[in-house]
Amino acid sequence: MEIIYLPIFCRLYKKCPKNIQQSFKEREDIFRVDPFNSSLKTHKLNGSWNEHWSFSITRDYRVIFKIEKENKYIFYKIGRHSIYH
Repeated sequence: MEIIYLPIFCRLYKKCPKNIQQSFKEREDIFRVDPFNSSLKTHKLNGSWNEHWSFSITRDYRVIFKIEKENKYIFYKIGRHSIYH
C-alpha cells in the first residue's frame, strides 16, 4: 500500500496533540492492513468532499483521504470536525 501525505496533512498533523499523533500511528497501522476495518469507521463523504473518505482516529479526530487507485491513498487532512470546512 502506498500512502501520500499532502503538505497540508503534515502541517495539521504536527499541530495535533502528541496523544492524537500516537493514536493516528496506531490507526494508520490498521488502515494499512484494511482501510475499511470496522474499528476505523471509514465512510464516504458528501458535499464538496464527495470524492473523499474519512476514518476515525478518536471520537473527535478524523483523517480525510482519497482513494487514488488500488492500493494508493492520499491523506488530505487530519483534525477535528472543522477540517471538513
